Amino acid sequence: MKNLETSIFVRRAIAEPEMARYLSMRAMRRQNLRLVLRLGLGVALWTMALLESCGSDKDRIVEEKVAEQLADFRKRETEKCRQALLVEAERMVDSLLLAEAIVEIEDSIRNARPPKPIKPPLMEPFDSFPVRPIFDTLRR
Repeated sequence: MKNLETSIFVRRAIAEPEMARYLSMRAMRRQNLRLVLRLGLGVALWTMALLESCGSDKDRIVEEKVAEQLADFRKRETEKCRQALLVEAERMVDSLLLAEAIVEIEDSIRNARPPKPIKPPLMEPFDSFPVRPIFDTLRR
């Protein structure tokens, strides 16, 4: 059947120059398609072979990268924790120092009260006469 179709197209191509150009383009397309398929198949086979041969290297490289990223992550997190710990420790130390200073000031103020003064002796009255009204005349 193919030979029959080919022979019909060949006869028509000889008879009509336009058909010959169409057939040659069609043949070129078919050839190009075959070439692309062969190249694609070859590239696919080469890629599979390379991936198969480099599989253990790829796993090793991936493990190294993961280990490196994990180490970097741990280092960053350790540094963050250390900074947070230092900030918290500074806050606690400042609070303790301030509380201690306040206690010292309060103690020094409480202890610095002056003692009560000594009571003076009772003063005797200047005269020992009994008390009586100044103006006796009004009463009498």
